[in-house]
Amino acid sequence: NGPLSIYGLARPLTQPSSFATTTAVQPDLLGLSLLPKSTALVTSPPVAGHIALYQLPSLSSWRLKGSHLATAIGERTGWRYRAVVLGARGPSPPASAGISTTTVRSDSGPSELHLRVDVGETLLADGGFAHGLWQKQVGNCNDAVPAPPGALAARVLAHSGPSGERALELSATMDGACEAKTLRWRHGPLLLRMAAQSGSSAAPPRFCLWEEPEGTCANLPAMTPSAHWRTYSAVVNPPAGTKRLMLFLYAMPVASGQSTTELYAGIDVRSIAGNPTVEVIAQPTHLRSEPRLVTTPEGYATGWKAAGAGRHVEVDGMRNAWLTTAAAGRDMHIVFTPIASEVTDEAALGGGALLIALLVAVLGSAEARNRIGRPHRHASRHLRRTGGQRAR
Repeated sequence: NGPLSIYGLARPLTQPSSFATTTAVQPDLLGLSLLPKSTALVTSPPVAGHIALYQLPSLSSWRLKGSHLATAIGERTGWRYRAVVLGARGPSPPASAGISTTTVRSDSGPSELHLRVDVGETLLADGGFAHGLWQKQVGNCNDAVPAPPGALAARVLAHSGPSGERALELSATMDGACEAKTLRWRHGPLLLRMAAQSGSSAAPPRFCLWEEPEGTCANLPAMTPSAHWRTYSAVVNPPAGTKRLMLFLYAMPVASGQSTTELYAGIDVRSIAGNPTVEVIAQPTHLRSEPRLVTTPEGYATGWKAAGAGRHVEVDGMRNAWLTTAAAGRDMHIVFTPIASEVTDEAALGGGALLIALLVAVLGSAEARNRIGRPHRHASRHLRRTGGQRAR
């Protein structure tokens, strides 16, 4: 009995002929296509004389600079760097996804590999609230009961954003205050960015990218409450058949009568060609035979120990291994010593997983009701009533 992390393979695997490193916690398995046959993938910082893989973040984490997104990775001495785009049909050059790469050399520090990709014009008119509120009056996007005067409010604050720009302040003591805007979108994926701050409660800022005619919010990660400005960024790929997109911003009390204030600033929506998976492969200029990688058939767990064998590492996301010298690797003796964080009772592990699954289902259902249920039943009518503009 025991968790999967201390399993043993029924049939032993052959020792890899070489290894490459990755710092990704959950490496994309498509990156294995970049490696020579019989090369193991070790979760570790780069090791001199061995291939290193760097999994770049999604485009949503790249810096927006005018009409393009950009990111960079430092180049260590002893490797040659190149970027590739991973796909089901194998790796392809960055240019296939519209990405350009440049090596920038420095006299005072390491070189950097710079990557950039162009983005389209903004799809959201007045995302900085230069012309005031998007509607003539605040909307009620959770119209459960008639809201009394003063229960919902919206205003634009000068010099209140994270960089001193204008910010939208929404507040509510019941139902849900909202502002909405139709995007100038026709087709294809898009990049959504905004800054948000929780003003007066622990309730997180909420938004919805409303998809018509399906009548649902895009499935996007929720914001987290913060008393300080935080930047939210996500890539959206609307489903086939979507005709129109509308962005809703909310202030929704956790409970009726509890005041909630949310602030939003610097909202930008751009069209993009896609959201490719980009990997950087660093080839060593000189290969080294050591350290050697010695794998064992057990699953990786921190409780495994091998005295004097070198550094304990995880291989291919699941197996035990040690980076060691040839001499030390010839006579390894490993033992497993359970530690407090290891769960050794399979029943407890299964019960905990079931409890977590139930909690996720319940909380997810409640969040879904809050985000995609009642608030949008009168979305189009709200826009017409408050002066919202439809896309032309």
